[in-house]
Amino acid sequence: MNQEWKFKLHSVYGQILFDRKLTQSFEQVKANKGAGGIDGETIESYDSKLEENIMLLLDKLRSKSYQAQPVRRVYIPKKNGKKRPLGIPTIEDRIVQQSVVNVLQPKFEDNLFHNWSVGYRPNRGVQRALQIILWNIEQGYNHIYDCDIKGFFDNIPHKKLITVLKKYVSDRTVLGLIEQWLKAGHMEEGKLIHSNYGTPQGGVISPLLANVYLNEMDWEWDLNGIRFVRYADDFLLFAKSKEDILKAASLTKEKLAELGLEISKEKTRVVNFKTDDFDFLGFTFHHWETGKKDNKPIFQVTPKKDSIKDFRVKIKEKTKKTLTLNKEEWISRVNPIIRGKVNFYVTIIKAIKAKEEHGQKSHW
Repeated sequence: MNQEWKFKLHSVYGQILFDRKLTQSFEQVKANKGAGGIDGETIESYDSKLEENIMLLLDKLRSKSYQAQPVRRVYIPKKNGKKRPLGIPTIEDRIVQQSVVNVLQPKFEDNLFHNWSVGYRPNRGVQRALQIILWNIEQGYNHIYDCDIKGFFDNIPHKKLITVLKKYVSDRTVLGLIEQWLKAGHMEEGKLIHSNYGTPQGGVISPLLANVYLNEMDWEWDLNGIRFVRYADDFLLFAKSKEDILKAASLTKEKLAELGLEISKEKTRVVNFKTDDFDFLGFTFHHWETGKKDNKPIFQVTPKKDSIKDFRVKIKEKTKKTLTLNKEEWISRVNPIIRGKVNFYVTIIKAIKAKEEHGQKSHW
Protein backbone atom coordinates (compact mmCIF):
# COMPACT_ATOMS: atom_id res chain seq x y z
CA MET A 1 0.00 0.00 0.00
CA ASN A 2 1.20 3.51 -0.78
CA GLN A 3 1.82 5.66 2.25
CA GLU A 4 -0.71 8.24 1.01
CA TRP A 5 -4.36 7.51 1.70
CA LYS A 6 -6.10 7.51 -1.69
CA PHE A 7 -9.64 8.31 -0.52
CA LYS A 8 -11.58 9.36 2.54
CA LEU A 9 -14.44 7.65 4.32
CA HIS A 10 -17.53 9.81 4.00
CA SER A 11 -20.84 8.21 5.01
CA VAL A 12 -19.89 6.34 8.17
CA TYR A 13 -22.53 7.56 10.63
CA GLY A 14 -25.44 6.41 8.48
CA GLN A 15 -24.10 2.86 8.53
CA ILE A 16 -24.65 2.48 12.29
CA LEU A 17 -28.25 3.79 12.37
CA PHE A 18 -29.93 0.39 12.33
CA ASP A 19 -31.37 -1.47 15.29
CA ARG A 20 -29.96 -4.80 14.10
CA LYS A 21 -26.44 -3.35 13.88
CA LEU A 22 -26.71 -1.81 17.34
CA THR A 23 -27.98 -5.16 18.64
CA GLN A 24 -25.03 -6.92 17.00
CA SER A 25 -22.70 -4.43 18.67
CA PHE A 26 -24.31 -5.12 22.04
CA GLU A 27 -23.75 -8.86 21.57
CA GLN A 28 -20.06 -8.14 20.95
CA VAL A 29 -19.91 -5.99 24.09
CA LYS A 30 -21.69 -8.73 26.01
CA ALA A 31 -19.21 -11.36 24.80
CA ASN A 32 -16.32 -9.22 26.06
CA LYS A 33 -17.98 -9.00 29.49
CA GLY A 34 -16.81 -6.32 31.91
CA ALA A 35 -18.34 -4.17 34.63
CA GLY A 36 -20.72 -1.27 34.18
CA GLY A 37 -19.86 2.40 33.86
CA ILE A 38 -20.70 5.44 36.00
CA ASP A 39 -24.48 5.07 35.49
CA GLY A 40 -24.54 1.69 37.24
CA GLU A 41 -26.05 -0.06 34.22
CA THR A 42 -24.68 -3.59 33.82
CA ILE A 43 -24.62 -5.84 30.79
CA GLU A 44 -27.24 -8.02 32.48
CA SER A 45 -29.63 -5.17 33.27
CA TYR A 46 -29.26 -3.70 29.78
CA ASP A 47 -29.87 -7.13 28.25
CA SER A 48 -33.06 -7.62 30.29
CA LYS A 49 -34.72 -4.82 28.28
CA LEU A 50 -32.58 -5.07 25.19
CA GLU A 51 -35.12 -4.24 22.48
CA GLU A 52 -36.39 -1.20 24.39
CA ASN A 53 -32.87 0.02 25.19
CA ILE A 54 -31.67 -0.39 21.60
CA MET A 55 -34.63 1.59 20.23
CA LEU A 56 -34.02 4.40 22.75
CA LEU A 57 -30.36 4.50 21.74
CA LEU A 58 -31.28 4.49 18.05
CA ASP A 59 -33.61 7.46 18.61
CA LYS A 60 -30.78 9.36 20.33
CA LEU A 61 -28.40 8.66 17.47
CA ARG A 62 -30.91 9.58 14.76
CA SER A 63 -31.82 12.84 16.51
CA LYS A 64 -28.13 13.44 17.31
CA SER A 65 -28.97 13.89 20.98
CA TYR A 66 -26.62 11.12 22.11
CA GLN A 67 -23.99 12.33 24.57
CA ALA A 68 -20.93 10.37 25.67
CA GLN A 69 -20.58 9.86 29.41
CA PRO A 70 -17.36 10.08 31.44
CA VAL A 71 -15.64 6.75 32.01
CA ARG A 72 -15.33 5.18 35.44
CA ARG A 73 -11.67 5.17 36.47
CA VAL A 74 -10.33 2.03 38.16
CA TYR A 75 -6.79 0.83 38.75
CA ILE A 76 -5.29 -2.62 38.25
CA PRO A 77 -1.90 -3.65 39.69
CA LYS A 78 1.14 -4.00 37.42
CA LYS A 79 4.07 -6.37 37.88
CA ASN A 80 6.37 -3.54 38.94
CA GLY A 81 4.12 -2.63 41.85
CA LYS A 82 2.59 0.37 40.09
CA LYS A 83 -1.03 0.58 39.01
CA ARG A 84 -2.44 0.90 35.51
CA PRO A 85 -5.53 3.09 35.03
CA LEU A 86 -8.52 1.69 33.18
CA GLY A 87 -11.46 3.74 31.95
CA ILE A 88 -14.74 1.82 31.92
CA PRO A 89 -17.38 3.37 29.62
CA THR A 90 -21.11 2.94 30.10
CA ILE A 91 -22.77 0.04 28.26
CA GLU A 92 -24.45 2.50 25.90
CA ASP A 93 -21.15 4.18 25.04
CA ARG A 94 -19.55 0.79 24.46
CA ILE A 95 -22.30 -0.15 22.01
CA VAL A 96 -21.85 3.03 19.97
CA GLN A 97 -18.07 2.69 20.04
CA GLN A 98 -18.32 -0.92 18.87
CA SER A 99 -20.65 0.14 16.06
CA VAL A 100 -18.15 2.73 14.83
CA VAL A 101 -15.30 0.20 15.10
CA ASN A 102 -17.33 -2.29 13.04
CA VAL A 103 -17.50 0.21 10.19
CA LEU A 104 -14.02 1.74 10.37
CA GLN A 105 -11.85 -1.29 11.15
CA PRO A 106 -12.44 -3.25 7.91
CA LYS A 107 -11.72 -0.15 5.82
CA PHE A 108 -8.53 0.62 7.72
CA GLU A 109 -7.46 -3.02 7.52
CA ASP A 110 -7.83 -3.06 3.74
CA ASN A 111 -6.40 0.35 2.94
CA LEU A 112 -4.36 1.87 5.73
CA PHE A 113 -2.63 -0.36 8.27
CA HIS A 114 0.85 -1.78 7.73
CA ASN A 115 1.39 -5.54 7.57
CA TRP A 116 4.00 -5.37 10.35
CA SER A 117 1.56 -3.84 12.83
CA VAL A 118 0.08 -6.85 14.61
CA GLY A 119 -1.61 -5.75 17.85
CA TYR A 120 -5.39 -5.47 18.27
CA ARG A 121 -5.98 -6.59 14.70
CA PRO A 122 -7.91 -9.56 13.28
CA ASN A 123 -5.89 -12.56 12.06
CA ARG A 124 -2.62 -11.23 13.45
CA GLY A 125 -1.51 -10.96 17.06
CA VAL A 126 1.37 -12.74 18.78
CA GLN A 127 1.74 -15.52 16.21
CA ARG A 128 2.23 -13.02 13.40
CA ALA A 129 4.72 -11.05 15.54
CA LEU A 130 6.79 -14.21 16.12
CA GLN A 131 6.87 -14.94 12.40
CA ILE A 132 8.13 -11.43 11.60
CA ILE A 133 10.84 -11.66 14.28
CA LEU A 134 12.04 -15.08 13.10
CA TRP A 135 12.03 -13.91 9.48
CA ASN A 136 14.24 -10.91 10.29
CA ILE A 137 16.68 -12.93 12.41
CA GLU A 138 16.92 -15.51 9.62
CA GLN A 139 17.92 -12.73 7.20
CA GLY A 140 20.73 -11.50 9.45
CA TYR A 141 19.01 -8.50 11.03
CA ASN A 142 20.68 -9.05 14.40
CA HIS A 143 20.82 -5.45 15.64
CA ILE A 144 17.53 -4.74 17.39
CA TYR A 145 15.99 -1.62 18.90
CA ASP A 146 13.67 -2.90 21.65
CA CYS A 147 11.36 0.02 22.42
CA ASP A 148 8.32 0.97 24.48
CA ILE A 149 6.46 4.30 24.38
CA LYS A 150 6.19 6.10 27.70
CA GLY A 151 2.60 6.10 29.02
CA PHE A 152 1.30 5.78 25.48
CA PHE A 153 -2.45 5.48 26.00
CA ASP A 154 -2.47 8.28 28.60
CA ASN A 155 -0.37 10.70 26.55
CA ILE A 156 -1.88 10.73 23.05
CA PRO A 157 -2.66 14.41 22.35
CA HIS A 158 -6.34 14.69 21.41
CA LYS A 159 -5.79 17.54 18.94
CA LYS A 160 -3.07 15.66 17.04
CA LEU A 161 -5.12 12.43 17.04
CA ILE A 162 -8.16 14.18 15.55
CA THR A 163 -5.90 15.80 12.93
CA VAL A 164 -4.63 12.36 11.91
CA LEU A 165 -8.16 10.93 11.80
CA LYS A 166 -9.31 13.77 9.53
CA LYS A 167 -6.81 12.56 6.92
CA TYR A 168 -8.83 9.37 6.57
CA VAL A 169 -12.39 10.16 7.72
CA SER A 170 -14.42 13.14 6.52
CA ASP A 171 -17.70 12.22 8.27
CA ARG A 172 -18.02 15.10 10.74
CA THR A 173 -20.61 13.36 12.88
CA VAL A 174 -18.38 10.35 13.50
CA LEU A 175 -15.40 12.60 14.14
CA GLY A 176 -17.62 14.44 16.61
CA LEU A 177 -18.48 11.17 18.37
CA ILE A 178 -14.81 10.26 18.70
CA GLU A 179 -14.04 13.72 20.04
CA GLN A 180 -16.85 13.32 22.58
CA TRP A 181 -15.36 10.05 23.84
CA LEU A 182 -11.95 11.64 24.13
CA LYS A 183 -13.21 14.77 25.89
CA ALA A 184 -15.77 13.12 28.20
CA GLY A 185 -13.20 12.73 30.96
CA HIS A 186 -13.27 10.27 33.84
CA MET A 187 -14.86 10.01 37.26
CA GLU A 188 -12.51 9.34 40.14
CA GLU A 189 -13.55 9.48 43.80
CA GLY A 190 -16.66 11.44 42.87
CA LYS A 191 -14.79 14.07 40.86
CA LEU A 192 -15.04 14.64 37.11
CA ILE A 193 -11.57 15.07 35.60
CA HIS A 194 -10.98 16.29 32.05
CA SER A 195 -7.79 16.13 30.02
CA ASN A 196 -6.54 17.02 26.56
CA TYR A 197 -4.52 13.82 26.44
CA GLY A 198 -5.12 10.09 26.39
CA THR A 199 -7.56 7.53 25.12
CA PRO A 200 -8.76 5.41 28.06
CA GLN A 201 -7.56 1.82 28.23
CA GLY A 202 -10.82 -0.06 28.56
CA GLY A 203 -12.67 1.81 25.84
CA VAL A 204 -13.81 -0.33 22.91
CA ILE A 205 -12.48 2.13 20.35
CA SER A 206 -9.15 2.86 22.08
CA PRO A 207 -7.11 0.09 20.38
CA LEU A 208 -8.29 1.21 16.94
CA LEU A 209 -7.46 4.86 17.68
CA ALA A 210 -4.03 3.79 18.96
CA ASN A 211 -3.29 1.89 15.75
CA VAL A 212 -4.48 4.77 13.57
CA TYR A 213 -2.19 7.16 15.44
CA LEU A 214 0.91 4.94 15.42
CA ASN A 215 0.24 4.05 11.80
CA GLU A 216 1.96 7.39 11.15
CA MET A 217 5.09 5.90 12.72
CA ASP A 218 4.72 2.62 10.81
CA TRP A 219 4.76 4.26 7.40
CA GLU A 220 7.63 6.56 8.40
CA TRP A 221 9.67 3.43 9.13
CA ASP A 222 8.55 1.89 5.84
CA LEU A 223 9.43 5.05 3.91
CA ASN A 224 12.96 4.87 5.33
CA GLY A 225 13.40 1.14 4.65
CA ILE A 226 13.35 0.18 8.34
CA ARG A 227 12.16 -3.30 9.26
CA PHE A 228 9.96 -3.52 12.35
CA VAL A 229 7.23 -5.32 14.20
CA ARG A 230 4.78 -3.36 16.34
CA TYR A 231 2.25 -4.63 18.85
CA ALA A 232 0.37 -1.53 20.07
CA ASP A 233 2.99 0.64 21.80
CA ASP A 234 5.64 -2.13 22.03
CA PHE A 235 7.86 -2.52 19.00
CA LEU A 236 11.14 -3.86 17.68
CA LEU A 237 13.26 -2.37 14.90
CA PHE A 238 15.75 -4.53 12.97
CA ALA A 239 19.01 -3.67 11.19
CA LYS A 240 22.17 -5.41 9.99
CA SER A 241 24.59 -2.99 11.63
CA LYS A 242 24.89 -0.95 14.80
CA GLU A 243 25.14 2.23 12.75
CA ASP A 244 21.85 1.52 10.97
CA ILE A 245 19.96 0.62 14.15
CA LEU A 246 21.13 3.82 15.85
CA LYS A 247 19.93 5.82 12.84
CA ALA A 248 16.58 4.05 13.06
CA ALA A 249 16.37 4.81 16.78
CA SER A 250 17.10 8.49 16.15
CA LEU A 251 14.45 8.74 13.44
CA THR A 252 11.96 7.04 15.75
CA LYS A 253 12.54 9.52 18.56
CA GLU A 254 12.09 12.44 16.16
CA LYS A 255 8.84 11.11 14.70
CA LEU A 256 7.42 10.26 18.11
CA ALA A 257 8.24 13.79 19.25
CA GLU A 258 6.19 15.09 16.30
CA LEU A 259 3.33 12.95 17.57
CA GLY A 260 3.72 14.36 21.09
CA LEU A 261 5.14 11.10 22.45
CA GLU A 262 8.45 9.88 23.86
CA ILE A 263 10.15 6.56 24.47
CA SER A 264 10.32 4.92 27.89
CA LYS A 265 14.06 5.02 28.64
CA GLU A 266 13.89 2.27 31.27
CA LYS A 267 12.09 -0.09 28.84
CA THR A 268 14.12 0.70 25.72
CA ARG A 269 17.52 -0.65 24.65
CA VAL A 270 19.67 -1.56 21.66
CA VAL A 271 20.45 -5.28 21.41
CA ASN A 272 23.07 -7.17 19.42
CA PHE A 273 21.38 -10.55 19.08
CA LYS A 274 24.71 -12.21 18.32
CA THR A 275 25.61 -11.77 22.00
CA ASP A 276 22.48 -10.62 23.87
CA ASP A 277 18.99 -11.92 24.55
CA PHE A 278 15.81 -9.88 24.30
CA ASP A 279 12.19 -10.15 25.45
CA PHE A 280 9.03 -9.46 23.48
CA LEU A 281 5.35 -10.22 24.12
CA GLY A 282 5.98 -12.65 26.96
CA PHE A 283 8.87 -14.51 25.30
CA THR A 284 12.64 -14.47 25.68
CA PHE A 285 14.78 -14.91 22.56
CA HIS A 286 18.09 -16.56 23.51
CA HIS A 287 20.86 -16.44 20.93
CA TRP A 288 23.02 -19.56 20.89
CA GLU A 289 25.53 -19.75 18.04
CA THR A 290 25.90 -19.75 14.27
CA GLY A 291 25.11 -22.91 12.35
CA LYS A 292 28.18 -24.67 10.94
CA LYS A 293 26.67 -25.69 7.62
CA ASP A 294 24.50 -22.82 6.45
CA ASN A 295 25.80 -19.99 8.67
CA LYS A 296 22.28 -19.27 9.92
CA PRO A 297 21.57 -18.36 13.54
CA ILE A 298 20.52 -21.09 15.92
CA PHE A 299 18.55 -19.75 18.86
CA GLN A 300 15.98 -20.65 21.49
CA VAL A 301 12.59 -19.09 22.24
CA THR A 302 11.19 -19.61 25.74
CA PRO A 303 8.42 -18.10 27.87
CA LYS A 304 9.64 -15.20 29.98
CA LYS A 305 10.35 -16.05 33.61
CA ASP A 306 7.74 -13.50 34.68
CA SER A 307 5.15 -15.24 32.53
CA ILE A 308 5.83 -18.60 34.18
CA LYS A 309 5.77 -16.97 37.62
CA ASP A 310 2.41 -15.31 36.92
CA PHE A 311 0.98 -18.65 35.82
CA ARG A 312 2.09 -20.29 39.06
CA VAL A 313 0.63 -17.44 41.14
CA LYS A 314 -2.75 -17.76 39.40
CA ILE A 315 -2.83 -21.51 40.01
CA LYS A 316 -1.84 -20.99 43.65
CA GLU A 317 -4.61 -18.44 44.16
CA LYS A 318 -7.17 -20.85 42.76
CA THR A 319 -5.95 -23.77 44.90
CA LYS A 320 -5.63 -22.26 48.36
CA LYS A 321 -5.55 -24.86 51.11
CA THR A 322 -8.25 -22.98 53.01
CA LEU A 323 -10.78 -23.79 50.28
CA THR A 324 -12.96 -26.86 50.85
CA LEU A 325 -13.84 -28.07 47.38
CA ASN A 326 -14.47 -31.44 45.82
CA LYS A 327 -12.44 -32.81 42.92
CA GLU A 328 -14.76 -31.47 40.21
CA GLU A 329 -14.74 -27.98 41.73
CA TRP A 330 -10.92 -27.95 41.91
CA ILE A 331 -10.72 -28.96 38.24
CA SER A 332 -13.24 -26.30 37.18
CA ARG A 333 -11.17 -23.63 38.95
CA VAL A 334 -7.78 -24.43 37.39
CA ASN A 335 -8.78 -25.76 33.96
CA PRO A 336 -9.53 -22.35 32.38
CA ILE A 337 -6.09 -21.06 33.45
CA ILE A 338 -4.28 -24.14 32.11
CA ARG A 339 -6.34 -24.21 28.91
CA GLY A 340 -5.68 -20.54 28.22
CA LYS A 341 -1.94 -20.96 28.69
CA VAL A 342 -1.82 -24.12 26.53
CA ASN A 343 -3.82 -22.49 23.72
CA PHE A 344 -1.51 -19.48 23.78
CA TYR A 345 1.65 -21.54 23.41
CA VAL A 346 0.14 -23.87 20.81
CA THR A 347 -0.40 -20.79 18.67
CA ILE A 348 3.22 -19.79 19.09
CA ILE A 349 4.49 -23.28 18.29
CA LYS A 350 2.58 -23.05 15.01
CA ALA A 351 4.38 -19.79 14.22
CA ILE A 352 7.78 -21.38 14.82
CA LYS A 353 6.85 -24.50 12.85
CA ALA A 354 5.81 -22.32 9.92
CA LYS A 355 9.25 -20.71 9.86
CA GLU A 356 11.07 -24.04 10.27
CA GLU A 357 9.34 -25.27 7.12
CA HIS A 358 11.13 -22.45 5.31
CA GLY A 359 14.54 -23.43 6.64
CA GLN A 360 14.72 -21.37 9.83
CA LYS A 361 16.46 -23.16 12.72
CA SER A 362 14.97 -22.54 16.15
CA HIS A 363 14.37 -24.55 19.29
CA TRP A 364 11.37 -24.55 21.61
